[in-house]
Amino acid sequence: MMAKARKIRLQVPRDDLEWLYVPDVTYAAYEHGGPRRLQMIIPYRPSWPAEERYPLLLFLPGSAWYRQEMYNNLPSLAELARRGIVVAEMQYRESAIAPFPAQAEDVSAAVRFLRGRAEEFHLDPDQIFLGGNSSGGHIALLAGLGGAALGADCGPVRGIVALSAPTDLTADLEAPPPPGEPSPRADLLGVGSAWDAPELAARASCKHWLRPGVPLPPVLLFHGAEDDLVPARHSRDLFERLSGLGGEVEYCELPGAGHGGAAFWSAPVLDRIAKFVQWQSGSL
Repeated sequence: MMAKARKIRLQVPRDDLEWLYVPDVTYAAYEHGGPRRLQMIIPYRPSWPAEERYPLLLFLPGSAWYRQEMYNNLPSLAELARRGIVVAEMQYRESAIAPFPAQAEDVSAAVRFLRGRAEEFHLDPDQIFLGGNSSGGHIALLAGLGGAALGADCGPVRGIVALSAPTDLTADLEAPPPPGEPSPRADLLGVGSAWDAPELAARASCKHWLRPGVPLPPVLLFHGAEDDLVPARHSRDLFERLSGLGGEVEYCELPGAGHGGAAFWSAPVLDRIAKFVQWQSGSL
């Protein structure tokens, strides 16, 4: 039982570093689609050493390529920021506004914007990582692997983190959905049915951009072994392709996990992401 009155001399760390949330930072505005915004979690000190910079993770939330919910992941992303990473959660144009490859183009616009504001946000412009879950992971991989060929000429990125990402939009094309049911894949591609546009579906697949001799950024993949929405074979196959090309890639499969959920924001996953970013950026 706590005493009724108590005086304590509490020793606390002397580091004055804090992490602040900066909402709704506009990185681009479109005639059709309006402003696209970032949710920023940035470091702050009362007095800032000019040379102190942190790596950045540009994170794309999953939404089946439809309108994203930009605030649900913030508590978990804040935990990642506290591990020493500037976080920018990115709103990209949904498929109802603009079809593929607009989403990859948005990644390029966001990276250019953030590099131009590196001093303000205390981020290292040479240590930018792309990441995302589900459809956001798909776009992050496309932008990082397809690059300028997709209009995502954001310069080299230091690495990509993808959780539960669909990596092959040509998979299962022999089994179209029942008539009348929405098809996120077809809506992303801007076609009536993805089964009528196999070449476009291939271009929107990560494996399409993997070629011998093409430089590959380091990749960190996570997938739930019991994912029944985006089967784990998507990440397993991409891992095999990247490793076969000599790429630096790590695949973490989560036994018992499905598509997303609390397991992907657990301490072991967040720690592994933080170590990946810190190792690749040379801050570990």
